Amino acid sequence: MKKKLKKIAVIALGAMLVNSAVAYGGTWEQDGEAWYYMDDDGQYAEYEWIQGADGAWYYVGRFGLMVTNQLIDGYYIGADGRMLSEQDTENPLQDVTIYGTCYMSVNSYEDKGSFYRANVTLYDSSYGTTEMFSRYKKGDKFWIESAGTYGTVSAFNFSTAGDVSLDVTCNRVTYSFTPEDTFASGPEGESLVVRKIKDNVVVDIPKNVEITPDSRFMQFRLSLDDLLQNSVFKMTPVFKGKTVEKLYDDMINYAG
Repeated sequence: MKKKLKKIAVIALGAMLVNSAVAYGGTWEQDGEAWYYMDDDGQYAEYEWIQGADGAWYYVGRFGLMVTNQLIDGYYIGADGRMLSEQDTENPLQDVTIYGTCYMSVNSYEDKGSFYRANVTLYDSSYGTTEMFSRYKKGDKFWIESAGTYGTVSAFNFSTAGDVSLDVTCNRVTYSFTPEDTFASGPEGESLVVRKIKDNVVVDIPKNVEITPDSRFMQFRLSLDDLLQNSVFKMTPVFKGKTVEKLYDDMINYAG
């Protein structure tokens, strides 16, 4: 790690049942679905790597907010805030580059008793980072993997947070590429667009796997059966080796 690192004595965040957890050298605080890290001097740590007692690395951004689903310093951080460990050699994400949220859909599965052995496809919500998008200018060609062709950069945008996004036009559709996700807007409306990163991956999904619903769509929350039986649905997986430890439902199943 090239960035400043901190080691703290903290249990896995997902196991915390209270709104704050005191740790050696600082405190984790929960606000809704977000986690924040505060140093023992009462100030929020910012843009730092922090190692928990479980050995996992976490990254906090502005105001101490724990980062999820991002590529930081060349390391991928998953939906649970943990950095993908280089020691987890069987993890399906180990040999691919992901910039945003990883999604998984199920192509087929077999019942193995306490778990399902599934053939899955993995996707990325993002096509690149701010640094990568900054290399483009209006009029440049941009490859759109989901469309299988090039589009033309029509606009170059800056957010208040300093992020760069691109508008790319192709066949009467405008694609808005940000470091987090991609939207396509055209005559048929607006939809989320994902980038396929890996196909025909074999993973094990425990029948009692924990599924975290999207709080914005609680009334439509999906089940494991929904994911297994309809390849249109996608969830964000957290892997340990080839086993799915957790699943996160996401707005991708409800947008469009």
